[in-house]
Amino acid sequence: RYKESLEWYEKAIELKYYETKPEIYLFKGDMQFMLGDIKMAKKSYIRLKKLLLNNKNPLYILAENGITSCKKTKQFELDQKRYIIKNESGLNKKQMDMASIVYGSRKNMMFISSTRQGGTGDGTDPISGEKFMDIWVSMIDKKGNWGEPALLPGDVNTQFSEGIVSFTNNFKTMLFTRCPVVEKQNLGCDIYLASYKSKKWGRSLKLNLKSHDTISVGHPCVLPGGTKTKFDLIFASDLPGGYGGKDLWQASFSYNKKKKEWVKDTVFNMGAKINTKANELF
Repeated sequence: RYKESLEWYEKAIELKYYETKPEIYLFKGDMQFMLGDIKMAKKSYIRLKKLLLNNKNPLYILAENGITSCKKTKQFELDQKRYIIKNESGLNKKQMDMASIVYGSRKNMMFISSTRQGGTGDGTDPISGEKFMDIWVSMIDKKGNWGEPALLPGDVNTQFSEGIVSFTNNFKTMLFTRCPVVEKQNLGCDIYLASYKSKKWGRSLKLNLKSHDTISVGHPCVLPGGTKTKFDLIFASDLPGGYGGKDLWQASFSYNKKKKEWVKDTVFNMGAKINTKANELF
């Protein structure tokens, strides 16, 4: 809803909120850019740069990136013509559909995260204003068309949001994000693990990655080279010791047969070449 957002940012600027929240000019420029008003977007980014005295401020860098994007829009348009973009109408709904991943050695299944109707639970996510997100599965037919997604069977989906899945090499272990919302509690997201046994995804187990409930960990990406008893993953988190906002971190887990649980071996921040004072996700 870019037009409505732009109107509110303009009102905030009229009331001089930029004196304490200069990022309003960044948001305004982003909306103008999305609406195709490149000339005015560039002016908003330039205005933000003038407000900031410290060129090491993440907002200053984002303003410079915005200006560069405005200068390169013609090249972006030329690049777009090299590709054919097609709406997968059989997969999409008016609600939010995201984070598709093709599954299995035959690559005939697709897992997606969606807030579409028909999911588990009746609540509304206070962040998105839509239903809580669930994991859905689509099958491909002989003609190469993806079919209507069905809710993932089993106990992985709950009344809260689940999504952003990743699989180990043998496709028998799935990692995903779950974000609980409990009244009067400040709870962050967690990464869970579920195993595929007897043709179904079993009970999900929370990975031990954080020291406090308010910290968020999520968006797992399992790295190649794992085994049935060991894997490495990259994830996003605001764990202490980062560079600011949410950073990308890496962790390794191994399966303890005696305790019958996955144990964290190492966890570390991926460093300043990747992470900044702003947010790094997905």
